[in-house]
Amino acid sequence: MNRRPSARAVASAAIQESLQLEESPKLPTMAEFIDQVRRRHEIDGDLDDLEMLRKETMLTVLTLAGRIRTDSEAVHRPMGITWAGFRIMHVIWALGETEPYRIAVFAGVSRASISSALNTLEEAAFIERKREPNRADRRLVKIALTPRGNEVVLEGMVAQKKRDLAWLEVLDTDQLRTFHDLLQVLSREPDPPR
Repeated sequence: MNRRPSARAVASAAIQESLQLEESPKLPTMAEFIDQVRRRHEIDGDLDDLEMLRKETMLTVLTLAGRIRTDSEAVHRPMGITWAGFRIMHVIWALGETEPYRIAVFAGVSRASISSALNTLEEAAFIERKREPNRADRRLVKIALTPRGNEVVLEGMVAQKKRDLAWLEVLDTDQLRTFHDLLQVLSREPDPPR
């Protein structure tokens, strides 16, 4: 007895056929990838136009953030620091002596990983921990840049500025202002509920 394929199997085969990119040694572009995602959702019928626009926007933001992070990592590695290390040192440079939890918030580093990152920077003599002797709780510390750490962060800021300009030079002034303003709207909102 021959069984007919289920509707799910037929749909799955159609999806796989429609999602085939040309066989090529090069990776698809981000635009090609987003087109693939859109086609998949159109076949599945699970997102309306506004939901798809949101999905495409988040895919673009996350992919771009990953590319910028990778690029920034390459900028700071020759100075002996990671991208996260540079962000941490930049926060300390901006705020002056400050507590680890504040550094974590503004550097975009989890509270769980800040201690390890600070240990690495301290071992490299870029930062120092300062305990306040008159405080009852001696676990409370403030983090400060060392003179060498200050030199490295200033050097890193010059290098990062060049990369930032390179990434954003494709935008004219009005586009840059709009992009900035839209990012500010999102960044000022609390995290959405899970």
